[in-house]
Amino acid sequence: MYDIKDKSEAIRIIQRYLREVNGGKIPVFPSGIYDENTKLAVKDFQIKFGITESGIVDYITFTKLFQAYKKISEEKEVKDSLIFPMKEGDSGDGVAEINRLLIMLLDFYRINHNVRESRYFTKSTLDGVKSLKKIYQHFGDCVDEEFYLRIKRDEKIISK
Repeated sequence: MYDIKDKSEAIRIIQRYLREVNGGKIPVFPSGIYDENTKLAVKDFQIKFGITESGIVDYITFTKLFQAYKKISEEKEVKDSLIFPMKEGDSGDGVAEINRLLIMLLDFYRINHNVRESRYFTKSTLDGVKSLKKIYQHFGDCVDEEFYLRIKRDEKIISK
């Protein structure tokens, strides 16, 4: 699809995706020119995602790159909506993320709960937080950043 000779808005988009996905490992700037750093970043991405290493953005590479970029963007969006500490009575996208994680983890540990997918930090949310905090030996009546990072890490482990 795209090669080192190509110059276009599509290349800028690819470069933005690569910049986000590789986390600055290889400096890529959205210039619209398929330069050596872009090619190196593509090769690095291809290796990381089990794609034949060519340095060329073909359909498979672009599809996986877009999916990786989208996932990172969504995670950033949620993380940006988190304001700590979260406590009963709070609401918003961050609380919705906490409720989603609580449901998954409480179900995994087979703990009875009444947590629902909601944007509100209810008494049920608080009860779910307390149940998990007992398991983690982490105390308190709110969701702080340390607790959030713990449940987020557990989500990744359980999802595998």
